[in-house]
Amino acid sequence: MADAVTPRVCAETLPQYTSKLVRLVGRVKTAPAGGRMVLTAADGQDVSVRTGKAHAAGSVVEVIGNVAADASVDETVSTTFNEDFDLELYNRMLKLANHPFNKPMFMSA
Repeated sequence: MADAVTPRVCAETLPQYTSKLVRLVGRVKTAPAGGRMVLTAADGQDVSVRTGKAHAAGSVVEVIGNVAADASVDETVSTTFNEDFDLELYNRMLKLANHPFNKPMFMSA
């Protein structure tokens, strides 16, 4: 997995990556229950994440996982960020990184 290309995505772009490994950053809206949590992605939309890890509600988490057909994410690994992580600024970076003009700089061929 260390060598895998993992595009950084938001909820809006998840459907473009069905069955692919991605990185999704957001704030935990509902703590994991029954193996699922709801993450509010950097673009403000909610994403269901299947997780085996405990994440506190309100914490900012980066999830690396596979995108399911329903645009949920099956977590492979995750990292908790500092509470002061700026999701709005991160969302701006995502828009720049995913713009067709800039995408080659952020993604390998």
